[in-house]
Order: sequence, then structure tokens, then C-alpha cells
Amino acid sequence: MKDILTLLLGIAAFCFWRFTHPFVLTWHEEMQIFIMDQTFLQEHLGYPGGIARYIGEFLVQFYNNINLGAFIIALIYMLIQRLTWKGMEKASTLRIKDTTLSATWYALSFIPSFILWFLMGDSCVMMTYMVAILLSLTVIVSYPHKKLARGIYLLLILPIGYWIVGPAIFMLALFAILASFIRPQTLFTAVGATAVILCGSIFCVLMSAHLAPYPLERLIRGIDYYRMPLHVCEMQLVLLLILPMLIISAYYFPRLSKNREKATGIALSVTILVGSWLIIPSGFGDKEMESLKYDLFVRTNNWEAILKQASEQEPETAAGRCALNLALWKTKQMSSEEFRGFLMQVGSMMNDNYVPIVLSDIYFETGMISVSQRFAFESIELISNYNKSARLLQRLVETNMLNGQYEVARKYARILQRTAIYRQWADRMMELIDHPQLINQHPLYGPLRKAAPKDNYMFV
Repeated sequence: MKDILTLLLGIAAFCFWRFTHPFVLTWHEEMQIFIMDQTFLQEHLGYPGGIARYIGEFLVQFYNNINLGAFIIALIYMLIQRLTWKGMEKASTLRIKDTTLSATWYALSFIPSFILWFLMGDSCVMMTYMVAILLSLTVIVSYPHKKLARGIYLLLILPIGYWIVGPAIFMLALFAILASFIRPQTLFTAVGATAVILCGSIFCVLMSAHLAPYPLERLIRGIDYYRMPLHVCEMQLVLLLILPMLIISAYYFPRLSKNREKATGIALSVTILVGSWLIIPSGFGDKEMESLKYDLFVRTNNWEAILKQASEQEPETAAGRCALNLALWKTKQMSSEEFRGFLMQVGSMMNDNYVPIVLSDIYFETGMISVSQRFAFESIELISNYNKSARLLQRLVETNMLNGQYEVARKYARILQRTAIYRQWADRMMELIDHPQLINQHPLYGPLRKAAPKDNYMFV
């Protein structure tokens, strides 16, 4: 029964991300580039949590395939849930070794995955955070029973783990502190253990502040746990506190009679399921989701989907309105004069962070290559965590190639050649860059080059 419930969690998560919110996945993939070379790895090894970030970005690159992206997230939810349960079983053995935790409490192990699901309604919550939680739960599950082994384990794992996953490793520290108060020889022993663990945790952070080029505040909050470096996401910190407390609480779960076990298990399952069903959707802001949805439609040139979405609900965001006007113009439902008039008004929409990317696509489609290039470059510079974007680098390859800046286009194409997902596309672009005469014969780039303005003029 436990395996079935875990599998149902995975199926529900897969369907949610694949069929209702795939645009969140593509947005995450769009806001990064994963380069498969030694230099890129070395950059991630130079600060706490860099390895978790490297693993996270490696996984996110596969969001380019929506099916695979939804599977990855579903698998992570399932692993976090099972590791939470394993941790609860570990905590229950602190009372009597080799005891078995009743399956009555199995539903409680789903709470962290549901909280994480809710958090991911914010597109700034990064895969780094999920990977860090997953790896931290792994070391909690491996926490030894013997006191001497525990001390050695913490001495090794806390500093190493902090450098690998960042502050999420302090879930292990909190778990160890709470575990030290379970049947201690004396209260002094528990307090002493707490002091040593706290001092060790603080030492890890302070030492890393001398080694890594990041301010102390970011080292405490986690580098790349959240896309916006100066923003504090309180719920991320709350989950890191809740998880070890939930796990250690399994020690105090009472033993129930068989009749009460079944009733309690059903009540817990229903309560958690209904609560999650009501709470998770509230984490997904309507306006942000609308912008991401239209961004995906524009990226895939799905004009009919844009028109269908707009017919069901009029766009409320600037990105949505830009996408709708582009779709109307592409399907010949808006004249070129009307569309040009709309483009003259986009300056008032620039307070929307999603607009520049959509505008880069719009101006590319209309043949205004230099303006498209400007918005693509500025969109890269606007990425909050200073990542680069593979999608926008693609646009810079195209615009520089069409403008005759072949060396610049070649520079960007070489970067994309070092990726797994965009390598073949970059190889095709390199062939066009090396043989410019082929550009005029290309079904997309040929007409764009011919339609491009031949003389400079003021565009306001």
C-alpha cells in the first residue's frame, strides 16, 4: 500500500507539470545554460552549494523536453517523500533498536513534498534547493546509532555537506540536536552536544565566508536556492526547519491498537490530501503563470494556442498582450499598420520582467533584427542570478549572423556547441556562418535578411 501511495504522488506530479504547467519547466530551462566542460564544473566547485547547483542545472537542461522534465520533478518528489519516511523510521529506532514504525503515520511523510510543490509555484525557487534537500535527507537517513560514530559522522559530514549542498545540510545539525535530547544520560550531555553542533555549524559558515566570494547573508540563505539573490523566501527556510522536526517527531508517535491504526491512517491521509489540494494551487500566481504560458507559446510559434487562450480569458499581463498582438499579426487578423502602432506603445510595458524576451521574438519575427538583438542581450543581463540563457544565446547567434557580424555569431555558437541540448542546432548555425551564401537560401533566415531595413532610421 505504501508503494502505491508513493507511485500515486509521482503520477499526480507528472500530470500536473506535464499537462497543466509545462511552461514553468520551460521557463526554468530558458533561464540557464549548462555547459559540459571542465571550466564550468570548476566554477561550481568554488562555493558552498555549488555541487548541488551543478546537479540541479544538469537536470534542468532536460526540461527542454517537457515529458522528461515532468518525470524528473515527479521522481524528486517521490524520493523526498520516501527519504522522509526512512528518516522517520530512523528516528523511531532511537527508542528501541530494530523497531518498526507503524504505517499509520506514512501519510505524514508526504508533507515535505507537498510543501515543495507549493513553493514551486514561485518560478524563482530553484532546482538547487530541491537537490540540496534530497542530499541532506540522504545523510539524515544514514545517521548512525552509536554515540562515537555520531560524533565522527557529524565532524565529517557537516563541513563537507555544507560545501556540497549549502545551508540545507544544517537539517542534519538540527536533527542531531533534537536526537541528543532523546533519552540523554544527563541534561548536561544534551546541552553540551547542542553547543558543539551549533559551534561547528557556525564555523562552517564563517570559514566559507573567507573562502567564497559571497556575502555572509547569502551563504546563510543558500546560493542559488532562490533566483533573486537579495530576496529572502521565508517558506524555503521554514521547510528546512520543518523537515528534521517532522522526522524526529516519529520518536514520540504513540502505539495504537489495530482498530485505531486504520482509522488514524485514513484520517491523516484524507486531511493531508484535502489540505494539499486546497493550498498548492494558491502558490501559483495567476499573472506570473500567464506570462510564462504566453512566453512558451511565442517560443514555439504556437499562434493558434495564443488565440485560443486569449479567447478564453483576455490577457492581463504585458507579455500576454504582446504575444496576442503578435499572433493576430502572424495569422493576418491584424494589419501591419495596426501592429506597428502597437509596437510604438511597448515602451510603457517595460516594467514587466517577462516583456523583453517576448519583444525580442516579436521584433525578430517582424524583421527588425537589430532591435531583437538589443532586447535579447538586455534580457540575458536582466537574469537575476547572473546566469546566461541558452535560448537567448540562440537569438544572438541568429541576429548577429543576419547582421553580418559573423565572428560574434561564431563566438555565441561555440558556447552552444558545448551544451548537450543545443549542440546540433549550433552545428547547423556554424555551417551557415562559415558559408554566408547559404543564408539567403534558408527558409527562415533568407526572407528575414531580404526584408531587413537597408538604411539606419530612428525607431522610438
